[in-house]
Amino acid sequence: MESQEEEKGQELKIEEPLLKNTGYCEMNIPFDMTETGDAIKMAELAKFICNGINDGYTTFVVTHSIDHDLSPKDECNFDPKDLNIKERYQEYCPESIPLHKEFNMVSSLDKVRILTRLDVRVENQKIAHQLMNSMGGGSNTKSAKIIHTYDILSASTSDDKCLDLLIQKSDVDIISLDLCEFLKFFFNKKTLKQAVSKNIFFEISYAKAISDSVKYRKNFIGKSMDLVECIKSKNIIFSCGSGMQILHRNPHDTISLASMVGLSQANARKTVTTNCEKCIQRGNWRKSFKGACNLVSDKEIDDNKEYQEVLAKKGKSLLDEEFDKDMQD
Repeated sequence: MESQEEEKGQELKIEEPLLKNTGYCEMNIPFDMTETGDAIKMAELAKFICNGINDGYTTFVVTHSIDHDLSPKDECNFDPKDLNIKERYQEYCPESIPLHKEFNMVSSLDKVRILTRLDVRVENQKIAHQLMNSMGGGSNTKSAKIIHTYDILSASTSDDKCLDLLIQKSDVDIISLDLCEFLKFFFNKKTLKQAVSKNIFFEISYAKAISDSVKYRKNFIGKSMDLVECIKSKNIIFSCGSGMQILHRNPHDTISLASMVGLSQANARKTVTTNCEKCIQRGNWRKSFKGACNLVSDKEIDDNKEYQEVLAKKGKSLLDEEFDKDMQD
């Protein structure tokens, strides 16, 4: 128990009061940021998001993927306002407006968040070192400024040595693993636990798994169960990973899919809610000075004070409460 308490103190914890209003999140919608001027591509993305809103999602993360060293053309010039979601929702989903009128859904579209994410495909150690150099050169370097134009930074790899480097020496928010493909290595529990202690999240994308390939489904279920077992169901995110609407599932189907790979119902729900919000918060902290400064609203501060007063009456701190929840999970 003492070792668990010591490990608890080292982990980056995000307080639950800031996350209590978390909605469902879709963390990976592939989109080429260089095509923001293409009206057709933007319309397709807007339609995808509108259908996602119809399914119950409130947060969407648009992902730009690269497999090369950062250059000025990779800078994020994507503006969610260009999608005109509020107007296009009524255009793409007119049949849904009467059904949700009593819930005031049209006006609640203002609460929908659209964030950006940079995903670096790390296929060899050279690219891994380039990414680490970009992040480790200080916030004033050109590469660091490009990275900071995105809300979330992720890396995807299928190589065990690159995975070790990303966990031990990088500061990415998400490590994305293509578990539908055959991996030539076994997960190292010690290394994965180190990622959890650094509050790095692991993304599992299900798009390939629900395609027609039986091989993909077999690999997906087997490797996903291994990952869940290694990190004790912590820091896992489920996302679609495809821009095709036919492969996208609503939050409840995604939760059911997560339950199939060994997650409890509570932890499966976290893969599309709390864990996603914690990852977004981590991205905000990463862009601040060593994560020491974070801007929150007055309402969040008031909620936090009320929560601490309740815990004080129980003789507990925020970290004690968070640790108790982890032990219960």
